[in-house]
Formats: sequence, structure tokens, C-alpha cells
Amino acid sequence: RPYNMAFSVAGDFEVRSLLSACETALRQYALPFSPSGLERATPLSECPPCREVTEKWARCELPIRNAQVFIALPDLLTAGERRNVERELALELSLDMVLGPTCDAYVALYEAGLVAGDTFAADVCMESTCGFLLISAETADPQAFTRETFGALSHSFRRADFEGDIDRAKKKMYGQLVRSFETPEGCVHLMEAARQLGASGPFDYMEALETLTSEGIIDQWKQGVGHLDGGVSLILPPRGGQYELK
Repeated sequence: RPYNMAFSVAGDFEVRSLLSACETALRQYALPFSPSGLERATPLSECPPCREVTEKWARCELPIRNAQVFIALPDLLTAGERRNVERELALELSLDMVLGPTCDAYVALYEAGLVAGDTFAADVCMESTCGFLLISAETADPQAFTRETFGALSHSFRRADFEGDIDRAKKKMYGQLVRSFETPEGCVHLMEAARQLGASGPFDYMEALETLTSEGIIDQWKQGVGHLDGGVSLILPPRGGQYELK
């Protein structure tokens, strides 16, 4: 649907002709929606979060070699609040300090053989009305990987040395933002991310990074995922019954 689409153009073009061509294409290829189909769905984040989940684990089997674990943690806000670039950066920085490739928790996971190769990933996915953390990896022991990961996250909320790593994390984030401007795809991604969070443009990320304080970063981290109320999805090799989840 058009209101779910973003269109970015760069180069030598004539604006009015381009917009006219877009309008023509939208009319030509429009799908025949019913009147009810044109109504916007209510954003999920405006609904109260479901806390009556009876099963925290979901699993399926596929013809793969190693088990894959996906841990999802929703970023919870009070009713009426909207996310912004400051919150996204705060959670990105915190996640890098807790489970980044140079932190103790990741090194412990790797040395214990709980992460297969370079399959580990920890990302923040955020728009103004919804947000979540997604942590994933291939592992030989899904339950141990999940237990240790949740342990590292829980420990981060009371770590005294959490602040000592903020300068490093901010410098790393600054470098990532600068590299985003090196390719058209990177620019478009950053522009769209800023738009989704109600920012005036991609340079808002640079300004927000400079103004974020250690107290603000830690407060938003605790507020967003301090509940640790998430879910775990497993993709297991065939005959995956050997993985007993407790």
C-alpha cells in the first residue's frame, strides 16, 4: 500500500516530471481495495502489551546443521510516548557495551563454544511506534546460550563499570554513522530511519550522539528492556528433541 512505501531518488532529474510519473504508476497499478481495506490499522504499540504469554519458547525444525536461536525483547514505553533518535542510539550503545564483540559477555559465550563462528548478531530495530532488540546466533546448546545471554543483560543493569565503556561505544557509533554517508544505500537507510523516528534529517543522529550523557543512556536502557520480558524462537536440525528446554 502506498502509505507503507518510501521512495528515494538521487541524481539529475526533474522533480515535477518524476512526481507525475509516480502518480501515474500508482493509479495504473493500484489494487482494488474495498472501503474497509483502505483504513489504517491501529499501530501495535498503541495497544497494551500482552503479559499473559503462556509459552516463552517457540520452535520448529528445518534441514540445517546448527541450531539457531532468536531472542526478541520489546522496548516498552508508557502510553502516549514515542521513540526518537536519542532512544535508538541509547539502546544501540548499551547493546554494544553489553554484548558487543569486545565485551566480556560475548568473549565468554565464544570461548564456551556457545556461538558458532561469526553467526552472533545483536541489533536494535526501532520506529516511532514500536521497537525491539533482536539477538541471534547459531549454537550447539540453545538453552545455555539463552541462559548466559539473559544473564549478561540482567547483569548490565547493575554493572558499576558500565559507564567506563561509553566513550568507546560513542566513538564506534560515530564512525558507523559517518560511513553511512559513503554510499547512496547508506544515505537512504539513514534518511528513512530518521523519518520513521520523526527527525528532521539524518544529521539529527550526529547531534543526538554528541548530547547523550552516560546517565541518559543507562536510564533509557533500563527503561526500555529492564523488564527482560521477551521470547525465544528456535530453529532446530531434524530430530531436534535432544534439546530439552527448561
